[in-house]
Amino acid sequence: MRPHSGPDLANIDGFPKRAEWARGRFQDFWGGTYKRFLVRGPAQFTLKIGRRHNFCTILAGVFLDLVDEEPVPYFHSVEAWKALGDNQEEERKVLRIQAPADRGARFRPSRSEAEAAGRCFEELERMRLTHAVWWACEGRRFYAAILRWTLRTLESTPPGSDKQRLYARAATCYYHLGLYEKWEAGQVLCGKTPARQIEKALRWDGVHDFEGKGYQVVTDYLREHPGDGQSERVADAVPRQENTQEPGAGKEEP
Repeated sequence: MRPHSGPDLANIDGFPKRAEWARGRFQDFWGGTYKRFLVRGPAQFTLKIGRRHNFCTILAGVFLDLVDEEPVPYFHSVEAWKALGDNQEEERKVLRIQAPADRGARFRPSRSEAEAAGRCFEELERMRLTHAVWWACEGRRFYAAILRWTLRTLESTPPGSDKQRLYARAATCYYHLGLYEKWEAGQVLCGKTPARQIEKALRWDGVHDFEGKGYQVVTDYLREHPGDGQSERVADAVPRQENTQEPGAGKEEP
């Protein structure tokens, strides 16, 4: 992956002379495999796909995903999402000019496992804003450890606000670990409608036409059916299933 220059995206002259920003090698891809790169825009990139010593090379697709657990338009309007981004940018600026003593104070010994887990989780979210490369490379092992502690604690936590906070934390950990089915189950336990469930309800209702305009269909529907809050935006369109399992119950965790 190298930076692209010029308005013509088809013009790749000078590609070998540009600085290489990232590379990845595929191995054992009989059943398909993925490479993930964390990029920050707006920016233009050029990707070179090489065969090397393989018989053939097939690129099935390139996907650009937001590193957002609650993407637009399913959970926020575009305006609200931009406002959240502005708030994050302000928080990033504050964190980057923070005095070393104030930053170090966040790493004092905790009085309990619960406090340590909560502070570690919060610090990971700060690292996502200030040290994105470290977060992308190293964050998974910390999310996995927090998830194990959270699932163990959920078993002895009575229903209430504390348990809901633990559900939300577990769902976020699942998301950053790439365990999206369990993440969606956690969203349901938090009273939210997963984006995929919204898509399925509208695509399969025999009414909406998604051909070439799926984003607009979802945006228009959510605007017309705001409900009582984001957790009930499509309550009248999405058939909900009772899910009393905690995220990942009965399945092996990382």
